[in-house]
Amino acid sequence: MDFHIVHHNNYGKRCDPPAMPGSIELSHLLGPDGLAQLLSFLSPGPIKGGSGATVGDLNGFVDLVRRVQTPWYEQARDFWTTDKTQEHFGDNNEYRPYVPEHLERIAKQDLD
Repeated sequence: MDFHIVHHNNYGKRCDPPAMPGSIELSHLLGPDGLAQLLSFLSPGPIKGGSGATVGDLNGFVDLVRRVQTPWYEQARDFWTTDKTQEHFGDNNEYRPYVPEHLERIAKQDLD
């Protein structure tokens, strides 16, 4: 499964390419209900049982979840490779750079 965020217009017409028939409206992936839908790609849960995992690219999936669920993540994405970001967060653990308060600082390049 490959993940892309695509555009849908306000008139009910799909704008995404025909090669993406399994697309989901972005609004359906936001908030607690959206998180429940995203997690169902990893596991159907104890009621449904079984493994059911359909995620082949775990890093891509985590990036998608962060983009739609974590405040400031989307805005910070353009700055991952800047010298400031690398210098400030390069030595950190896997968690710290993705905390919303740090993502906001990355997005604003307020890392002095």
